[in-house]
Amino acid sequence: MTKSLWPDEISVIKEVPPVSIFKEQASFLGGKTKNLVTAEVDTDANYGTRRFYDVFYLVAPALDHYRFELFRASRDIVNFYPIQISSGTLEMDNKEVTSEDELIKVLSDIFSHPKTIKIIQSMLVQSGWSPEEDSSKNGGIRENESPLREDEIPF
Repeated sequence: MTKSLWPDEISVIKEVPPVSIFKEQASFLGGKTKNLVTAEVDTDANYGTRRFYDVFYLVAPALDHYRFELFRASRDIVNFYPIQISSGTLEMDNKEVTSEDELIKVLSDIFSHPKTIKIIQSMLVQSGWSPEEDSSKNGGIRENESPLREDEIPF
């Protein structure tokens, strides 16, 4: 019997893959919304183009698991960066991101964008969020904010 010919270096990865960052951020949303709005990341591979495609969805479990595509990312199967991020909702078309630091900045901008906040607020209200609840501790809608009017719903 022969010994393994695989080098030890194959198990050493210093970079964090973008999809891990997406999934970690997705896991934080439910805690801010009492799980009335959560997030999911779906990943597909295209073997012809050698690319992964990640789609980041906002999800309202109480609304028959309604999913709203917030953004999508395209990345090489071998190299983590650069990646391209697009969002029709936020009018972002193939923004190139070249590093983890830049990705974190772009995600922060996406998550704090006024349209993103309105979408989440709309999903919360329609899922039964009570504006009277004191949610300032968990980062949700605050008591002094009014619920969205019908004409403000972005979808």
